[in-house]
Amino acid sequence: RLHEFFLEGSPDDEGQLSHDGFVSIFGLKADVYTHRLVRIFDLDNGGTIGFREFVYGLSKFQVDSFDRRVQFAYRLFDLDGDGSLDKHELMAAAK
Repeated sequence: RLHEFFLEGSPDDEGQLSHDGFVSIFGLKADVYTHRLVRIFDLDNGGTIGFREFVYGLSKFQVDSFDRRVQFAYRLFDLDGDGSLDKHELMAAAK
């Protein structure tokens, strides 16, 4: 079932999700955070998400500790991926 859900966003069953496909299957509005989520899921930095990356990324939402949830949120809001949150990133997160 999860694989079928994944393939709904993959044109012609290519087996890869683009940002648009990711947004589409989850019914999200495209914004800086959906782009950041795709980058977090895209472990090989190929620009798309394969099924294994998709499953691994989803598993991050099942984090069992507060520290891991904070780490995930930090990575999400660190839009430029530099390891720190600057004023602009904090302002964007607060919106």
